[in-house]
Amino acid sequence: MKKLIGAWVITRMNVEGEPVTHHYQIKPGEKEGEFEHVWRGTGNADKGDSLWEARFNVAPASAKTLAVSYVENKRILPEDKAHDWQPFGMSYVAQVVGNQLYAQMSLDREPWVWTRERTGMDVQDPTRLDVLAPLLETYSGKYENMGSKAYGAAKSSQMITTIGRKTKTGTVVIHEWTSIPDGGTAEDAFEARGIYSFSPKQRKIVKQYQTSTGVHMTGVLVAANGNKLLWERTGEGPSGTIREFCQFDFSEPGVFRHRILSRSLNGVPVEEDEQDIILKKTE
Repeated sequence: MKKLIGAWVITRMNVEGEPVTHHYQIKPGEKEGEFEHVWRGTGNADKGDSLWEARFNVAPASAKTLAVSYVENKRILPEDKAHDWQPFGMSYVAQVVGNQLYAQMSLDREPWVWTRERTGMDVQDPTRLDVLAPLLETYSGKYENMGSKAYGAAKSSQMITTIGRKTKTGTVVIHEWTSIPDGGTAEDAFEARGIYSFSPKQRKIVKQYQTSTGVHMTGVLVAANGNKLLWERTGEGPSGTIREFCQFDFSEPGVFRHRILSRSLNGVPVEEDEQDIILKKTE
C-alpha cells in the first residue's frame, strides 16, 4: 500500500478534444490503511481548473491489487461548485507496477494509467521483458526458403543468424535477423531489425520491425507459455497489408523454432510452403 504514496499524473482528452492533465497527490492518513489525496485537473479552457481533496481507505484485493474505497471528499475548484466535506462513495481497484499506477473503476472501461511524477526518466520495470530471455542469444542455421510474396523474398537456400540483446536499462530488446543466400554477401541479405518493449497502455509487450525488402510491421505478444511466444503481427509490405500469427518456440533447449501459423495478404489467406525455421544456439 505504501507504493501508492506520491505524486501521479495523467493526460487525457476531453470531449472537446482538449488535453486535460490530472495530478493525483496521495499521502498517508492518520491510521493504517487510511490515505488522503489532492486531485487537480488543468487544461480545460471552458471550465477552468478543478481541485478536490478526499479521504479513502485501502485494503488488499488480491496478491497484487488493492481495493480503494473513498469515505468523503471536498471540492475547492471551480468556486461555483465548491462544497465542504461530504460522504463520497467512489471505489476502484489499483495496482502499482514500477512507475505506473493502474486504476480500474469498471471492468467494461479502459483503466486510468497514471505515471509517477518525479525527476529523471520514468523507466519501465525491466522484469516485464523476462519472458523474452530465450531471445537474448545467438542462433543460426540453414534454411530452404521457398519464397514469400508478402515479404518480397525470393526462393533460395539461406544461412540465417539471429541475435538479441537488452539495452542498459533492461527495458528494451534489440533483435537482429540476417538471412544471406548461398553464394551471396551481406549486401544480398534479407535483414529484419526489431525493437521490443512493454506498453503500459496496452499492458502487453509490443515490437516494431523493418526489413531490407521494405516491410514495416508491428507485433503484440498475445500469449506466452512453456518457452513459446505467440505474436500477432500486422503491417505493410511491397505487396500490401500483411497480418499473421507467428510463434517463437524455445521449448527445446538450445533451439529457436520460428513458425508461421497463419498469414493473410491484403485480406486474403496466403498458402505459402513455409516450413519451420529451425536455428540452433551458437556458443
